[in-house]
Amino acid sequence: MKKVVFVKSVEDLENIRNFKDLDRLTIILLNDIYFDEGYYFSPINMNGTDVVIYGFNNSINSLTIKNKSINYSGLFSEVKSLYVKNLRMYRANINANEICGILAGSVSGDVNINGVFIDGVINCDAIGGGIVGICKNINVNNSYINTTFNARGALGGLAAMADDYSFKDSYLNACFNAKEYRLIDHYVAYLGKREGVVAKAMAVEANDHYEKTESLKLKNNLL
Repeated sequence: MKKVVFVKSVEDLENIRNFKDLDRLTIILLNDIYFDEGYYFSPINMNGTDVVIYGFNNSINSLTIKNKSINYSGLFSEVKSLYVKNLRMYRANINANEICGILAGSVSGDVNINGVFIDGVINCDAIGGGIVGICKNINVNNSYINTTFNARGALGGLAAMADDYSFKDSYLNACFNAKEYRLIDHYVAYLGKREGVVAKAMAVEANDHYEKTESLKLKNNLL
């Protein structure tokens, strides 16, 4: 079953979680969306569903998730695949336990991003990505990603874990604030097959591409 949803309010976003057993969900933003201060959003679970978002250069502002007891956190917790075009996300703030990204926590398939602006902060205990936590492949085109990480474990400017990635005609500004051993990369922290990857990443030794510093800040700019 396929579903097209027109979104013009926070209430419309919240109602998306009521759709079940969809093969494909297409979301069309009709205008800018603003979350009020103190409004804490719960991630939408669309596991098994291909999610497509057409932003038409509209924005989602001040998305805030504040629940340190949950895994798989972002605008979506889990989806099958994710395609996003011409969307703006400003001042996102994700506070959760593990496997976090501003758009989604876990994507079992591919992620394709085109003409997207993402600005936000990731606060998690492990496995955080600027766009998604984990996915199969992530492809970013003509986009601007600006993220700050106050987190633990595997961290990547695009994704914490993926099989492969591409990054074209885009700009990435990733800032990592670290006080412990961490697996950090501007793009994808753990690149390769994902079978068992979560357990492996949490158990990896400190000398495997780890660095230790009181305050580690990395930036990578690509025009």
